[in-house]
Amino acid sequence: MTSVASKLFAEVTDNRPSILLLGNYRPALAVARVLRDQGFRVVMGKRGGEGFNEYSRFVEEAWDHPPVETDAAGLQTALTEFLIERDDIQFVFPISEAFVMFFAERMLSLPGGATLVSPRADLVKTCADKVTMLYTAVEEDVPVLPCAVLVADSDNEALGREVGLPIVARPLTPGAKINEKKAVIIDTWPDYLQFVADWCKPNFPILIQRKAVGPRINVFFTARNGELINDLQTYIRRTDSLDGTGYAVDGVTMATSAALLEDCKKLVKALDYTGIGIAQFIVDPKTGERCFLELNPRVAGSQAITEQMGFEMSRIAVDLAVGLEPQPPKRVRGIRSGFRYAWVYGDVRGLRAAWAQGEVGIGGAALWALKIFWTALWADHHMSWVWHDPLPALMLFARQVFPSLERLSGTSVKRETDAPGLSDLLGDDRPAREA
Repeated sequence: MTSVASKLFAEVTDNRPSILLLGNYRPALAVARVLRDQGFRVVMGKRGGEGFNEYSRFVEEAWDHPPVETDAAGLQTALTEFLIERDDIQFVFPISEAFVMFFAERMLSLPGGATLVSPRADLVKTCADKVTMLYTAVEEDVPVLPCAVLVADSDNEALGREVGLPIVARPLTPGAKINEKKAVIIDTWPDYLQFVADWCKPNFPILIQRKAVGPRINVFFTARNGELINDLQTYIRRTDSLDGTGYAVDGVTMATSAALLEDCKKLVKALDYTGIGIAQFIVDPKTGERCFLELNPRVAGSQAITEQMGFEMSRIAVDLAVGLEPQPPKRVRGIRSGFRYAWVYGDVRGLRAAWAQGEVGIGGAALWALKIFWTALWADHHMSWVWHDPLPALMLFARQVFPSLERLSGTSVKRETDAPGLSDLLGDDRPAREA
């Protein structure tokens, strides 16, 4: 195995095309493994996620760079210089949302002749605008539950009553969080009114939507010129949050739902979508009623499941970026329902956070730990861990025990939960209460 030192200071000695992955969190590892097998030389950016993917044996070089969250201008300068110096890097593949938005807003073209592997900029911005996407869904007859946008100095109480309880609240600012969560659930009017008082600040719009009943369903897909190429549907059994919001830690593939597939086709056609993406829905298991949540124009956090099932979506995304007609995957397993996948690191981290915030007691923590063990034992595939490439996962867990290990990566334990720019948006009186 190539040593870490040689990766960090690697010199290019072969003729394979290099691809730079930006956004060092769990799906980057899956993408690296697939593209290395496709004949690419993988260069991993060190920042922008949980970190340590550069320790994978499928990654041949790591590039340290300014953080996208706090120094976008510095990153733009550094990346420009890096690509000019490195003519072997033919592709740049942004993995995380922060990097996808960075390119859509700052770098529409790349120096050195490199190709950006991402949906086009206007499409990225449209999908990032949750309100626009909900209106698009309504126009395309895709089911959406009542929603509204809360802003300072509006009649937010009346808006809440129009939407109706229970309410799910999400920041509209990309990357922002509410008390370290992507969304919070509000069940009572007193809690809603307190939430409005705490969080409705200038320049911090919040989307509220009536809470749907049922599990979250992911539709992973690739598309070209508004037509789907392939798709895979999964449902989320558990997330890293007790209320079901947050990131998936336990999921299962499912047989294709014709209704969800038709909804996804409508949205993709309306957007004239080309590239990789994921559409999210809530489906009531008793009634079959469904509700569109959002469409993310990027690699998904659980993208590893699509590669494990043989759909080769990462490779297809590269083909689409250069205008090729994608070749069909050679080893698709077929849409097998009941294939279970797990993200144990996220599960453990979620338990630690819930314990630290007093959300679970000893009994609840013990039950959660038991679920982690059971999921890890019975999962058919793990998001990060594989026996033949163990170092990235081992380094992540080791850092939880020895935080000083963060110096070996471009991230820190604290940075993983910090919302970019949130303190600036809310000022010094950021509330500690969660709805």
